[in-house]
Amino acid sequence: PYTDLHRAGVNLRGLIRIMLFKRFESSVHAFRETLSKLHRIHTDFLKALDAGFVPAGEEAQSLLYESDEWEEADLLDALRGVSGRYELADFNADLLRQHIQQDQRLLKQMLELVEPIKPPQDAKLQTLMRWLKKPGLAKGKRLIFTQYADTARYLFENLNPKGKRDDIDVVYSGDKSRERLVGRFAPIANPWYRPQSGESELNTVIATDVLSEGLNLQDCDKVINYDLHWNPVRLIQRFGRIDRIGSEYDEIFGFNF
Repeated sequence: PYTDLHRAGVNLRGLIRIMLFKRFESSVHAFRETLSKLHRIHTDFLKALDAGFVPAGEEAQSLLYESDEWEEADLLDALRGVSGRYELADFNADLLRQHIQQDQRLLKQMLELVEPIKPPQDAKLQTLMRWLKKPGLAKGKRLIFTQYADTARYLFENLNPKGKRDDIDVVYSGDKSRERLVGRFAPIANPWYRPQSGESELNTVIATDVLSEGLNLQDCDKVINYDLHWNPVRLIQRFGRIDRIGSEYDEIFGFNF
């Protein structure tokens, strides 16, 4: 188990660095949410060390990532129950604690740097809002893609403050019916859908890649990629939602941040 743990640690450094860059590239909000979560995980890891055990391994990691849903005592009991493969005596506990505390300081410093960037100071968000008012984007339907649920929620909250508009919606996982949302957004391409009483047609949809495959959204002629997926095939799939047989448009448009 210690060999596996060492190998995983070496590989994870680069993955975490890339993950942080991609989150920051997506939105300052997604970056801030990730930093906050990592800082909380480090704090809970230190509490486990102080309690006399090392919360390592996949099961412990899963618990740490969900630690905001637990009471502290219950979390430590659960972590202790899945951390039996590793003995604290086999680690340099003092050095490990120093490294965790150093990571905490770096995470806190990064949080302090981005904390002042609220929506009015978020140049990327303000650019999107400005472009959505331009003639080419102000009319008709707009499909806005992002890689992350945190960014999707952030865009929805700022493009539809307090949920006052009924012509804009967001989808980022199994949180709502894709079929219903697709039917409201593209009723011509999806004639099987029967709107419910009082249900309005959607002009703007913000989505993660849960909408990027196998759906008919060609009522729309504009895709906006708020962030660029690392896989170019995914970008092609996004455009494929509107570049489809049956489209009434001679041209479709893609806007990339």
